[in-house]
Amino acid sequence: MNRLLLCLVVLMLLSIVSVAVETESTDEILFDKAGGLNTDIPNDFDFNSSTNKENTTDSRENMNKDNMVDYEEELKQKQAEALRQRKADGKKQEGKNAVKRTIQAASTDTCDWKVQPIAFLKGEVCGSHYKVLGIDRKSKLTDKAKIKKKYRQLSLQLHPDKNPALDAEDAFNVLQGAYDCILNETCKEEYDQKLIAIEDQIFQTRQKFKKLVIDKSIIVINQAHYYISLAANRIYQFGMNVWDIVGEWQVTIFDESYPLGRPLAVLFLLWKGQFLLKLHALSYVIIRINYEIAKARGWV
Repeated sequence: MNRLLLCLVVLMLLSIVSVAVETESTDEILFDKAGGLNTDIPNDFDFNSSTNKENTTDSRENMNKDNMVDYEEELKQKQAEALRQRKADGKKQEGKNAVKRTIQAASTDTCDWKVQPIAFLKGEVCGSHYKVLGIDRKSKLTDKAKIKKKYRQLSLQLHPDKNPALDAEDAFNVLQGAYDCILNETCKEEYDQKLIAIEDQIFQTRQKFKKLVIDKSIIVINQAHYYISLAANRIYQFGMNVWDIVGEWQVTIFDESYPLGRPLAVLFLLWKGQFLLKLHALSYVIIRINYEIAKARGWV
């Protein structure tokens, strides 16, 4: 009985599902995509015909394929637009960075320790005009052709018509001024003489600082040597005094005296006083070195 009821319920559910599918197919035929009534249906159209049902299914599949094609086309367009936008943003950022580098290079004649670390350590002066153009002032390979080539490359990056940065016009004016001065023999010679004078000043300042550091270092070393020698002398003298004191310790056995102080002291130092032995030996070495130095100089 229970199985029979179960079978009836399953048949009812299957019939409901089939009716719903047929209704959906009929709605697709009766109504267009906009929701209006489809007027292209013939008068003799049989909704219950199996052929018409297959045609309805095929039309629904074709419509899904069309929607998928439209979606893929739209996705490709969005991806292409995103790629173009990324390229535009990257080009804009490159322009801003070029403007920033140019203005920073023109701010000082000294070499940038990040770009020219060796020249910076040597105390050389790179020159703002040369830094703006990106050429080495002391290079023998730098000629007018190379300067013009660098100028053309940078002008394409910094020109206000091509660079959207706010300071692009200022950077381009800096580039133009540097280019005009370097190509002009008189201006270039005067500018180079100015840079040479700055290099000489930097060299003299570094020499004074080097001499000051050496003098201070000698004073500190002498003071350290004095205090270390003084401490070594006191440690050595204290150790020898202790050695003399323990040498007086004796034990009398059968009316005979035996010196036990120094042997016991040696055993104790070997057992617990290795640090004291090393300190005493180091003090002796320092004293001996000082003696040899004084002897070499004729002080003793």
